[in-house]
Amino acid sequence: MPEALKRLLQTLKSVAFYLGFMLAFAALTVESFNLKSDMTLAEAKKVAFADGAYGVAATMILITGVLSV
Repeated sequence: MPEALKRLLQTLKSVAFYLGFMLAFAALTVESFNLKSDMTLAEAKKVAFADGAYGVAATMILITGVLSV
């Protein structure tokens, strides 16, 4: 494999890894602002969407971490 392609793949893995961390931070921030005992339906949907985004972020972090080893 050419050296330029190796560097490109390593860069893409790193970008995906950091994007995963940023997405996880954003999802947890949304959850912390919207999570309360008496939520409206709209707030519950925001929390559910943030949970899904957090799952995607965790998967990205896991996969890119495994690929980096």
